[in-house]
Amino acid sequence: MMALRLGVLIASVAGTQAFTTMTPQNVHARNPNKMMSLQPALVAKPHKKFQSTLAMSSISLEDFDKGGADPLASMEALNAVVPRKEITKLIKQSSDAEGIKQSLWHVGCMSLCAAVTMIAQSLAIAPLWWAGMLGMAFVASFFFMPLHETVHRSAFKTRMLNDICMHIAGFVCLRPALHYFYYHWAHHKFTGDKERDSELQPSLIDMDVNTLPGYLAYMSGVPFWLDAVSTTVKHALGQCPEPYLASEKVQREVREEARAYLALYLGLLAGGLM
Repeated sequence: MMALRLGVLIASVAGTQAFTTMTPQNVHARNPNKMMSLQPALVAKPHKKFQSTLAMSSISLEDFDKGGADPLASMEALNAVVPRKEITKLIKQSSDAEGIKQSLWHVGCMSLCAAVTMIAQSLAIAPLWWAGMLGMAFVASFFFMPLHETVHRSAFKTRMLNDICMHIAGFVCLRPALHYFYYHWAHHKFTGDKERDSELQPSLIDMDVNTLPGYLAYMSGVPFWLDAVSTTVKHALGQCPEPYLASEKVQREVREEARAYLALYLGLLAGGLM
């Protein structure tokens, strides 16, 4: 329910003019009386509220908001829909019961599709088999969602349940959970910083999609799996060159995790071949 309410909230804000390009015409459309007073601030530099934050980062004024969004209008539109205090209250409403229900829904959907596939195979019904396989693929495409939410400690109220689900989701996604935690934390800590934002570094998992070949390659999923396998193997071999894995404690955790995951993968593979 909390996720649904937040989704409606985000959709409501996205439907406003908060995410349109900051041009004099757009400013005029929103408030013609303030067009002349706001135009220099919008075109030349960020609003003064963002100056101190910007000064503490390595992002230059020239790089600020190259996408053309209007952050002030975004904040105003969001507050108009739901006050900030209400949003904070919604975010903090984690629940073990709700987390368990979501987990059972995922497991139930996958189990149902798997059962359909097995029955179709035993009865040699090809269309039904394909339907079951496509159903499992569709459900599996959502496995990253519990990984992301548990890394943020927002899926369950109890940390232990978060951690258990986090590693299960990380295992089925082939994204070891602790490594993803440090990777994702660097993204949030340095969002938009081309030097330190982990998601802005060149890699197969965060590749350039501005060209048609790059976009098609990314959509195929092949680069993701190549990166996931090679990164996990590299970490298991003790190689942790990523800047967000700088401390020895973090590197040790990531190495041990990668080795545990690989041992489980190899054990499942061996069991499947017997």
